[in-house]
Amino acid sequence: CSSLRTLKIGSRVSTIGTKAFYDCKSLTSVTISSKKLTSGNTGKNAFTKAGRNNYRKLRIRVPKSKLSAYKKLLKSKGLSSKAKITK
Repeated sequence: CSSLRTLKIGSRVSTIGTKAFYDCKSLTSVTISSKKLTSGNTGKNAFTKAGRNNYRKLRIRVPKSKLSAYKKLLKSKGLSSKAKITK
């Protein structure tokens, strides 16, 4: 997925596999509509090295009610602390 720039995760998605977006280096925008993601159903290293060409450009949009939980979740699954997570 080296050329993947934009990603939309729909509201019905309940799992993300191990290393699903590992090393998607060109990723700049992720929109997560699902409210069903947890540490147990999101794979290890799912977001490791995602957006690594420029971590500061990577923007993650999540549901307002899940902002705090998803910040912890995504960082525990490898997302750089330089990526911006917003509602």
